[in-house]
Amino acid sequence: MALTASEEALVRQLLDQQAAILSLAGNEATITSKLGATKVTLADLVAASSLADADLLLTRQGTTDKSVRADILAAYMGAELGALFAPIANPTFTGDPKAPTAAQFDNDTSLATTAFVQRALGNLRSLGSTNVSAALTAANIGQIYCFFGSTASQQITLPAANSVPAGAGVWLVNQATVSVQIIGAGADTVNRNTLSGLANSAGLTLWPGDSVFFASNGGTTWNTFGFAANQQFPFDKSSNGYQKLPSGVIVQWGNIATSGSGGVTLTYPIAFPNAVVSGSMQLVSSPSSTAVHPGMDFSGLSSMTVYTRDATSGLYTAVNCKYILIGY
Repeated sequence: MALTASEEALVRQLLDQQAAILSLAGNEATITSKLGATKVTLADLVAASSLADADLLLTRQGTTDKSVRADILAAYMGAELGALFAPIANPTFTGDPKAPTAAQFDNDTSLATTAFVQRALGNLRSLGSTNVSAALTAANIGQIYCFFGSTASQQITLPAANSVPAGAGVWLVNQATVSVQIIGAGADTVNRNTLSGLANSAGLTLWPGDSVFFASNGGTTWNTFGFAANQQFPFDKSSNGYQKLPSGVIVQWGNIATSGSGGVTLTYPIAFPNAVVSGSMQLVSSPSSTAVHPGMDFSGLSSMTVYTRDATSGLYTAVNCKYILIGY
């Protein structure tokens, strides 16, 4: 009965461990005398029912072959090495056994360490951060990645969406006092949740305090989940600005100078998708003590005509005004 590969490997290991003993002996006779046995041959091993000292000597000398019965070697190795090695089938480990942690997206029959399991359960595996523009890689997947810079016009570039499995993602948080632009790599798009529905774009602006989870579709798109002020409630706080509300209502405001020769076109900061429902103008300056009446035409979605008239003469009058518009 031939030795199996695993049995032969254990025998070879035993031979290596006992090489030092052989080096102590000057000749074969000295060795056999130390073991208290006579010299045996391979023919003797065929009929051996146990590993005697002489049999063990030949094993140590590397003369084992098919003549050594597997059950005899197994009995010896089990007795001598059982405390050092776990069995091949159904091993029971003790203490705190270690194993290599499989690759990040491994999906085969490899053993899973606690580190791999914690990561697979969706726990954030680490914290990453930058205060300047940075290009993320697949190594950043599973992190919460923070931007804390103070300089505007910085960008965070996402990894290529097809470089990671579908559903793999990273949390991006803006802890700075300035906005940061999140863009896709190459031709990748960012699937933004906007008031008008889903829209793909080259990127997404994270305003201070925003946090968004970016998940790859495994192809060319990053889907966004979470809260970002400019994707849920876009706004512009400049002197001619706007605010989109959760209901879809849009409030716009600005400054306009009317003319003494007729109406003036007022272009809105952004176009209303559906309608303008209300608006008002407030005079900032008046050319005389005579009352001035403002007028507004609400028929346009992206612009309107405004004017101011003298209340007494009815003539157009040039006045600086502020306006506010409400629509959806």
